[in-house]
Amino acid sequence: MFNLIPLPYRILGAAALVAILFFSGVGFGYRWHKSASDAATIAAMEEAGKRYRAEVERGNALSGRLARAESAIQIKTVEVIKYVPKVTTGGPCLNTATVRLLQPGAAPGLRPYSGELAPEDAAPAASDTDIAHWIAGANLGYETCTERLNTLIDSGPGRCSITAQGDSP
Repeated sequence: MFNLIPLPYRILGAAALVAILFFSGVGFGYRWHKSASDAATIAAMEEAGKRYRAEVERGNALSGRLARAESAIQIKTVEVIKYVPKVTTGGPCLNTATVRLLQPGAAPGLRPYSGELAPEDAAPAASDTDIAHWIAGANLGYETCTERLNTLIDSGPGRCSITAQGDSP
């Protein structure tokens, strides 16, 4: 039966059949590769989403821990300040010249320390109560800063912490 079809047409038909099979194979191969590539992309996106959610949860945990630590430090400082008048006498501790030397311009109306005492400098400028309040405020700032730095360090790739004097790591 094929003998009835002239040879050039048979060759052309065979070439067309080969071309159709080749290009359909290329098309199927492209679709298969595209679907495999899409699956890999989807898997990578799902993994990135999982890592993102884990980091958000870790960040929320660190933020919560920092908020609780700062709250505890604030409460401790309020308690310390509440008891300062009970353990201090309010007696003179530092005179005006000493306060001016340590904190120039901190008290309103004080001149910078010139190295000489004026008669009005004989009155005490800071009592032991004032010093205790200042120390409580300084401890609050120090402990809050330490907690914030530790939280920042814990959120980074290296895990280390800063400890207060006397604390063990």
